[in-house]
Formats: sequence, C-alpha cells, structure tokens
Amino acid sequence: MEKQTQEQNQNKMSRETKLMFVPDGICPYCGCDITKVYDLDEINDIISGCPKCHRTFVD
Repeated sequence: MEKQTQEQNQNKMSRETKLMFVPDGICPYCGCDITKVYDLDEINDIISGCPKCHRTFVD
C-alpha cells in the first residue's frame, strides 16, 4: 500500500508541474523519500535538492 502512495505522490508532483530533478522521488545520495517530506499542496517551486542531506540534484 505504501508503494502506491509514493507513486501517487510522484504522479501528483509531475501532473501539477511540481518538478523534481529525481524522477522517482528518492534522493540518490541518502535515500530520502522526498515525496513524504513536502506537503504536495504547498509546493510552488522546483525541487532541486534533498531536504535531508542538502545535496543538489543539478550539479
């Protein structure tokens, strides 16, 4: 069930132009599930880094 929620959150982010530079929503450096960190209804900008380890996805 949890996997479905993660996929639904990822789909919601991409459908509503809430862009992340990691397509699966998982930080490649620390493994943080970014879709669980942010309130998807309050995101209004591009997510370009991990809120947990603070590494950027765009370098």
